[in-house]
Amino acid sequence: MDAIVQSVLAFVLAATGLPAPDAPPRIELVPHEFFVQTVCRGDAHCDAQGWSSGEDTAREFPGLEPGVIYLDERNDFERDAHARGLLAHELTHYVQRTSGAFGPSLVADCVVRIRSEAQAVLVQARYLATQGIPFEAPAAMRMYRCRE
Repeated sequence: MDAIVQSVLAFVLAATGLPAPDAPPRIELVPHEFFVQTVCRGDAHCDAQGWSSGEDTAREFPGLEPGVIYLDERNDFERDAHARGLLAHELTHYVQRTSGAFGPSLVADCVVRIRSEAQAVLVQARYLATQGIPFEAPAAMRMYRCRE
């Protein structure tokens, strides 16, 4: 998995132009139920398969540690380009945090949240394009709006 992370991280850095982190993230492969109970707060219809945790999200979601990327263990990162696309998405958030490109928190401000997520979705789409796979932004991404 280390070689895959290094390869995808190199792609993310080239795609975003953000500086390399001092250290790679810790990757935790977890059961899907972990996402149901933490980031989806018990919602059995949880679609989450990955989460890059920072100080900001660790405070909001008990059970998460800062600097860790949690990935659904059902993904096959060696054989499945979609799984590596998910990794590219989460690594983008990790690099956003370590570089401070979006400020101290990716979730405290609605506009920052949308911009950081849009960049991660774009990097994911670009990664999948290099694998010959078309990618459409999740429907939820098109519905994000900030209240004024």
